[in-house]
Parts: sequence; C-alpha cells; structure tokens
Amino acid sequence: MAYSSAVVGPGLLLGNRLVGRAADRSASLRAIVVNGEDRAGAGERRSRVARACGGGARGRRGDRAREAGGEAGDGVSVQCGRSGGGRVAVSPGLADDGRPSPRPVPPQPRRHAIAGNAAEPGRTVLSRAFAVLDSFLSGRPEQTHGEITRATGLAPATVHRLLAELTGWGALERTGRGRYRIGLRLWQLGAQAPGGRELRDVALPFLQDLLQVTHEVVHLVVLDGDRALYLEKLEAHPDVVVTSRVGLRLPLHAAGPGKVLLAHAPPDCLEKILAGGLERRASGTITDPARLRQVLAEVRLQGFCISRDEMTEGASSVAAPVRGPGDQVVAAISVVVPSSTPNLSPLVPVVRMAALGVTRALQG
Repeated sequence: MAYSSAVVGPGLLLGNRLVGRAADRSASLRAIVVNGEDRAGAGERRSRVARACGGGARGRRGDRAREAGGEAGDGVSVQCGRSGGGRVAVSPGLADDGRPSPRPVPPQPRRHAIAGNAAEPGRTVLSRAFAVLDSFLSGRPEQTHGEITRATGLAPATVHRLLAELTGWGALERTGRGRYRIGLRLWQLGAQAPGGRELRDVALPFLQDLLQVTHEVVHLVVLDGDRALYLEKLEAHPDVVVTSRVGLRLPLHAAGPGKVLLAHAPPDCLEKILAGGLERRASGTITDPARLRQVLAEVRLQGFCISRDEMTEGASSVAAPVRGPGDQVVAAISVVVPSSTPNLSPLVPVVRMAALGVTRALQG
C-alpha cells in the first residue's frame, strides 16, 4: 500500500491515508470534509465516485481516459485506478457549496536569465557591447572594469562577459594594470570607413601646410550626432597642451570647430543640445542658450569662429568650415594657440585658406 498526498482546494481538506483495494475506498470517502463539516451523505459521495470511476474493481481497470481523471461533479475531480492512486483534487467548476471554484494557476515556465537581463530589459547583447565601446569615447582612453560598469550602467557580470568577448576578438586590449583600451583591430576596421578616410586623405596635405605655417596644434573635426569627432590631429612643438586626440568626441558648443559645425547643422541638433544643458568645460564656455544662438549666427555670417578658453583653460582657437559636394559643410579645420596670444586675427585667413583648399579638392 502507498500513501496518497492531499491536493487542497477551496473548502476541501483531504488527509494522508492508506489507499489500496476497493474495501478502503469507503474509508477514504469518509475522510472528506468540506469547510469543516460533512455536507453530503456517504451514499451520495459513493455514487459520485462510482459514476466517475465506473464502479468497483471494473472502474479501477477502466479505460486510460478515466485513469487520467474524470469529472466527479460539484467541482471535485477524482483520479481512479492504479495510476490515479486515489487522489482527489479540485477542478474548475462548482464547489460543494454551489459557488464557482477558482481555476488553478498554470505553472509558469522557468526562464533562464542572462547576466544583466533583469536590470536591462529590452537591451540586446549587441547594444550592450556597443555601450561598452562607446564608454571609451568621452575622454576615457583607458578604463577599469568598475569604471566601465559605472559608465554604461550595465551589471558587473554582463560587463565582465562582454570585456572577455571584446578582448578575445581584438576590439579591446587589456593593459598590465588591469585596465582596458581600444584594440588595434577596431582601429583597422574603422580605417575602412570610406567617408572619413576619403576626407582625411584629401585634407591631410592642407593640414600639413597649416602646421608648417603656424607650428601649433591643427585639427580636422566632423559632426558625429550631437558631438564633435576629432578625425585628425597634427602637432609639432606647440606652445599649448590640449587634451584632444584622434577619435575623441567633445561637446559641440564648447569647441571652436564644434561651433562651426553646429552653426551649419540641422536646427533639431541645436535644440537637442540646448535641451540637454550646456556643460561648462572651461572659464570661457558659453552656457547661456541665447548667447550661443547669437554666436552661431555670427559664425554663419563671418565664415569662421574664434574661441578663447572655452574647451581647455589657456587654449584658444580659430576654426573655419570645409564644404563638400552640394556646398554642405562636412568638416571644420582649426588651429589651437595659447590664450596669451594677444591677437588671433592674423590666423583667420590662414585657416580659411586651408579649409578652402580642402573644399575645392572635395568638390573638384
């Protein structure tokens, strides 16, 4: 003989007991108590079971459909025969007191979580990998695991797994200090981008001429979303130290070439930047929206931009636009000099001439 376990439903309590031959069935039926009292007579309960199981030993040997459980009426489902083991459960329908009994909650399938999924709903693995790579663009050439986690908002386990994948592929490199930096393979892949490569190749001779004339820092900058992307940087022995480097993305409103690009960008680009707030990077950074609009209008009218102590303290610049096919502004060229330089006006025609040379080469 084996013990059956009770399945408890609303108003039904069935204790453990011995289940076996037909002689034990009536004893089992007497153990049923509905809401603490016996509401149905013993004869009625036996007839219910008989109707559900087919009666007697024949019911125990009944077809397999009945063995899987049949309707006993009044919300009671009885599983009979050898496979049923005498179990009683509540099924959808009416309970013994005439009220509808609630439907049982189906079991929920188990979900196998991926690291970081719970805190990052809707984000794909690819988007998380891009977030890790993007974290290196905002003035952080090298980062630790913890710094990347804070910058991306991803779970530490997710960052750990992505760093291993990206390092294995060559997109990132791990230094000896437990820090990560952009790998050579990613640089090789980026160099294949036709737009940036063509623009840089065309502009490079003019940038080199500008470097020889000024002996200062020379930049080639393009618009990348709502940021200024530094596509090229040349320097000999400059009198000023700037934090710019190739591949760096900086705020448009705080850099001379950035304001040139912003002045000719679609209006929604400016509105997006203004909505996000104008971050102060140095003492001369423009943080007033009205003042920025005025300066951008002057840049469009004059054809150049002079900035002092806006991106880097102690550094000033002169920038001019580069136009491509269709006369659209595609880049900006700038020269950075110390802010101690009293007059920046002599640099304006030099920078504009270099920008015009690149424009003619692109349009020719």
